[in-house]
Amino acid sequence: MFNRFLNQPLILKDQRDPVAISWDQLYGYCGPTQVIATALAFRLFEQAFRELTPDAMPERDKISVLTAFPGRGILECIEMITRIPSLAAHRIDVKPDAGSREAPTAYIGRFYFEVQHGESRRSYRPVPGYFDDEFRNQVASWQNKEMSGIEYDNYMSYKWDKAQSILNHTGNLFISEAVPPRSLEPAGKARWFGLKEYADLHK
Repeated sequence: MFNRFLNQPLILKDQRDPVAISWDQLYGYCGPTQVIATALAFRLFEQAFRELTPDAMPERDKISVLTAFPGRGILECIEMITRIPSLAAHRIDVKPDAGSREAPTAYIGRFYFEVQHGESRRSYRPVPGYFDDEFRNQVASWQNKEMSGIEYDNYMSYKWDKAQSILNHTGNLFISEAVPPRSLEPAGKARWFGLKEYADLHK
């Protein structure tokens, strides 16, 4: 797969040290069923970090995310890149009804995101042409469905072609606009994927 970002990982700071997250790490974490999601998430955060922190390395503890697309792969990518779902669940919102009508609809929700770093927050929706009726029909027909070998190969071929087109899109993949920032402060005790047992250990 030709990927112009293959040797350009996302670099962000965790505590005082930099960490690097590459597209192939996202793919390895999420698996082949989420190959389009990994491409979309990589392009989202690549652009968001570039726009929100142009002169400094983004920091994990200053990031907040809203997604109107609740797909498993997107949420897994948000976890791997930001660690928000597991370590700071108050800084992620999953709201399928969020975003304008200009954001393309998905099987559930729409392709609309907001990413915040510190006091800067921007909304993101893909440029036209990527998440169209063909995409929605493919997902509705085949995602998480029983398939023959030929059907699986055809669907995966479509997904790999789509992922490659997303990764190799020249220029910004998303139309972005400044939006008001939200509070990054927690609303309660530490959580880890919502586990009460974990919260109880850290009272």
